[in-house]
Amino acid sequence: MIPSFHLLHAIESCPELFSRYGGHAHAVGFALPSANIEKLREHLDGYARARLTPADFEPQLEFDRELPLGEVTPRPLPGASFARTLWHGESRTSFRRLEECG
Repeated sequence: MIPSFHLLHAIESCPELFSRYGGHAHAVGFALPSANIEKLREHLDGYARARLTPADFEPQLEFDRELPLGEVTPRPLPGASFARTLWHGESRTSFRRLEECG
């Protein structure tokens, strides 16, 4: 996922290619004639190249919580099983040890 790339805006920039579409910033669904697939590929390639910079492709780390090393135990943190995030189809909780922070 590229957080700065708004998928729905990209799709809305070429509505003539679709029979229907919808979605939001990071997920879209659409239907289009198969004859328009190559047109869509070319349009989205140009759309993305005009808007994205190399910085948009740099990985970003996000953490749910800072975790002091003294709190790390073999047992799960209270509530951790409920504090999960969805990331690229995976459900997991992310922590960062405070000692890793400069």
